[in-house]
Amino acid sequence: MKNFHSALWILLLLSGTAFACSEPDVPTFRQSFANADNVVVFRLVSLGLTDNKEDSRNLGGKLEPILTLKGSNEFRYLVHDAVDCGGLNLKVGHYYLVATSQTGSVLQLVRGDKSILDVSADFGRTYFPRPSARYLWHFEQALKGHPIRDGLIRELSWRIYAFPPMPDEG
Repeated sequence: MKNFHSALWILLLLSGTAFACSEPDVPTFRQSFANADNVVVFRLVSLGLTDNKEDSRNLGGKLEPILTLKGSNEFRYLVHDAVDCGGLNLKVGHYYLVATSQTGSVLQLVRGDKSILDVSADFGRTYFPRPSARYLWHFEQALKGHPIRDGLIRELSWRIYAFPPMPDEG
């Protein structure tokens, strides 16, 4: 039995390497929202590699503007690095709310970017929010000066962030 445990321990050590990475130093969603010139909803229409280099993780996607809560919604493309440490898990067909000061047609997301939330639950098979849209209403109210509900950011971010916001951020 002792040999079995020793062999198991050795196999565990050899089977994988430990991987640790530090959380990126990026603004929280609340900070991005407070400083945003543009608060918009878009639908991710496509996503793929932006180049054909070996081991490339540079992704780009086409965006369909859906709703503008503040500013303008000129974004037509999105780019980001799909890295293991701090990468984003964006899905084609999902609806995303982004709070940013970026302008132009290309939305550039960085490693661990926290300016984007998945609000797909507010949309059915149409491009318009459902009458019972439960998330967008909170952000519309926040733009009028009301506080963002505790836990809302965490609730919308766990699907896409490699590093979900800390409890005091959501």
